[in-house]
Amino acid sequence: MQLKENKRKIDKVVLFVILGIFGFLYLLNALFPTQSDDIGRGIGGISAAIETYNNWNGRFGEMLLLAFGSWLSTTAWFAPLNAAAGTAVLYMLFVLVFARKPEHKDKDIAILSVLIFFLLVDREFAFGSIFYWTAGSFNYLFAWFLLFAWLLPYRLYWQSAWDAYVGVSKSVVLEHTPSSPFKDTLKIIFILFSGFLAGWSSEFAIVFIFLQIVLIVYSLLFLKKRLPLWYFAGIVSMAIGWIILYRCPGTQKRAQVILGMGGEFYTLSQLIRMPLPSLIKRIIQTYEDPSYFTYYNNYALFTGCTLLPLFSFRHSIKNGAFFTAAWVSASICLKFLPRLVFLLYITALIFLYARIFKARDEKLYRLFLTFAGILCVEFIFIGATIQTGIPRRASFQYFALNFTMLAVFMNYCFDRFGNGQKIKLAVLWSATVLAVFTVSVVSFECFRMRLKWNAMERSIMEQKQRGIKHIVVDKDTFESKYWNYGDWGNPDEHVTEWPDTAYAKAYGVETFRAE
Repeated sequence: MQLKENKRKIDKVVLFVILGIFGFLYLLNALFPTQSDDIGRGIGGISAAIETYNNWNGRFGEMLLLAFGSWLSTTAWFAPLNAAAGTAVLYMLFVLVFARKPEHKDKDIAILSVLIFFLLVDREFAFGSIFYWTAGSFNYLFAWFLLFAWLLPYRLYWQSAWDAYVGVSKSVVLEHTPSSPFKDTLKIIFILFSGFLAGWSSEFAIVFIFLQIVLIVYSLLFLKKRLPLWYFAGIVSMAIGWIILYRCPGTQKRAQVILGMGGEFYTLSQLIRMPLPSLIKRIIQTYEDPSYFTYYNNYALFTGCTLLPLFSFRHSIKNGAFFTAAWVSASICLKFLPRLVFLLYITALIFLYARIFKARDEKLYRLFLTFAGILCVEFIFIGATIQTGIPRRASFQYFALNFTMLAVFMNYCFDRFGNGQKIKLAVLWSATVLAVFTVSVVSFECFRMRLKWNAMERSIMEQKQRGIKHIVVDKDTFESKYWNYGDWGNPDEHVTEWPDTAYAKAYGVETFRAE
């Protein structure tokens, strides 16, 4: 009876946290007005979806957006739908990191609190452009929902294999029950459907395909393990979806627009034919594109990797000097050398850390090996942008990877240093207060932005009532003090250019400008 009662308490706490995240995201979606790419659009239908596939953007989410998504943003249905999608993405991220559901534990609540805090302050990606802007949600949030949903069976499969290897079952979400033809059929249908849509929804699907191929090779050559049919089916379906996206006519036409606006875009054939010095220059430039925030996150966690052994063990002066020298050299790399060199260097150092502690501390060895693996994945994700630069709203993967390292680090520290109840409570309450404070500040700022928007619309109505057909609004309406509010296009003084023309059409006036 006591066990069941404890289980009910655990479920209530988890549900409370999840509902809290949903409520926060629902509030932001309800406050956010329809604007930028979505303003003035209605239901475009199938014809609009086909047009964007042929002329601009072939993502599945973009096609849904043009078909009915922009119209949906003007209804009461969009706020709960988008909030639910955002909540699901964050929940799946936790499950992907730990291969289990969040439990009623101090460390899980602390990690979830840090997740929310980090989500709102991470400058590498535009939080608002993904989690409450309709165009961004359909293009990126829904894409990550599909990618994470597709990835879950693979993550749980490898966790199950690991649990079987070490002889224990640590995952709450895994139930080691015999498979059945019905379950296998459902899994294949799910993996085929989610994989196809995920590949069609994101150019970064190629990274997931590549990583899965690496795992297949590793399994066949080193583990001598046969993989189930659904494993291959999911990869093939994602590859088909990705090919449909990558080869769509709109991608090529958008590339020409990018080039016409002074941007850079390189086809695969151009990269292959590029002289070696030029190719090296392009590779270095690619790794310079992500902001310093991502690399500073890597640096901070590398610092933690350097300090952990010093706190965990008694070391000689020789060992202490080695870790200090490694940290100093990494600091110099970050400050004075290309970021590509820094990323490769700290990855190599963490692999070295793992090798040093392989025979001395299994948990520390696995921690370092996990960090090095995540940095390798980050390296691949950045490299996948070699053809062209990406906006901040397309950089959610860097947040996910850095959060993964932070969550794994916190989990290790809780297990090794969290024997004292006071320490656990201090970390828990600090993380919770920090998350609540950040949520409050962001919510207030979004509310303030809504008030400015309402004031702008009143001003537009007043101008129209006076017969003014050339509307002028305050540009401060679109400027937020929250740096992650969004990165979409806002009106300016160029009345003949987008998005000024879209606002003029939406409000039924001849011209619209912000100054």
